[in-house]
Amino acid sequence: MEVAGPGSGPAGVSAAYSLGLTTQIPAIEQVAVPGRVPSAVAGVRFVSRSIERRIAGLRPVEVALIEVLRDGPAIIEQPWASVTAVVERLIAASGIRPELVMTQLGEEHHVAARQRWNDLGLAEVVRA
Repeated sequence: MEVAGPGSGPAGVSAAYSLGLTTQIPAIEQVAVPGRVPSAVAGVRFVSRSIERRIAGLRPVEVALIEVLRDGPAIIEQPWASVTAVVERLIAASGIRPELVMTQLGEEHHVAARQRWNDLGLAEVVRA
């Protein structure tokens, strides 16, 4: 994460693992990077994402959540409904800023990620 800079965070299975949604330990860490990807680092695969993530100051856990929403149920071992419980726990612990996540999802080009967020049914939790 230090190499990737602010607004970066886990991607793919690495994101699911960091949120406790899989027990799979990725052979190669995946990191979502806002803007250009840095030079190769052994054991890490960087993926480029919107520079808006850096500008907004997303935390790694917020990036991980957005990445899980992008990839969907294919990367988690639990039923998709368990994502709601994880997000509720993160909100309660102030681990994520749901308003900021929603704003970023509004700018996300991945339509399914926005829909999956809406499907979590967290509107009342976010307003509280």
